[in-house]
Amino acid sequence: MPTDLSELEIALVAKEHRKLRRVFRLDRDFDDEGRFQRRSEVLGRSDSKLPLEVLPTRNIAEDRIATLWDQINLSGLDEEVIQGLRLLDPTISGVAFVESSPRKYRSARTPIVKLSSMSEPLSLRTLGDGMTRIFQIIVALVNAQNGVLLIDEFENGLHWSVQPKVWDMVFRLASNLNVQVFATTHSRDCIDGYQRVWKAHEELGAFFRLNARPDGEITVTSYSCETLSDALETDVEVR
Repeated sequence: MPTDLSELEIALVAKEHRKLRRVFRLDRDFDDEGRFQRRSEVLGRSDSKLPLEVLPTRNIAEDRIATLWDQINLSGLDEEVIQGLRLLDPTISGVAFVESSPRKYRSARTPIVKLSSMSEPLSLRTLGDGMTRIFQIIVALVNAQNGVLLIDEFENGLHWSVQPKVWDMVFRLASNLNVQVFATTHSRDCIDGYQRVWKAHEELGAFFRLNARPDGEITVTSYSCETLSDALETDVEVR
């Protein structure tokens, strides 16, 4: 084992048939949202053919989410997005993107939704952070078909009571569309919601706790569905 780790790279690696390909570096500084978003935008330009989408803590930039929507609109997958939004409002009947106020160099497009209970469409933002987060999770997931989706702080904007429903949809879509989802969280409610859904899909899920030791080393603890359930019931720290 080398003692000088300054040149060590940590990367997400995917197996395509019999070949291993580096998807992207993990040892980058992602604390700054802008740098994280710019990094996510160039992932598709790597030498790997594996589809990859990244959902940052503070959501995907407007221009990028509009492009992702265009890629699945009228494909049938857009209906999955609408079904997801109905977890919070069952009256939602459609989604579209419209031009917002022009910028100096480009015009942003923002999502609007049609509610069966109202004559005029509303901006998705007016329906709350939870609606925006669900929209972005599902749009990113369906665009990652046959690939990988990374979600940072899964629970952001989502009330604890709706999280099990969102997890259930993620499990179903990830299985149907062959997407491997990596999600991080510091929320016990989010972990509890995940575990409740995982029980019905044990063969599809996994749970790991990462813990930083005083010497800087990272330890990984793997949980089965049963041991995670026991830990939550006995109030053991799993975050």
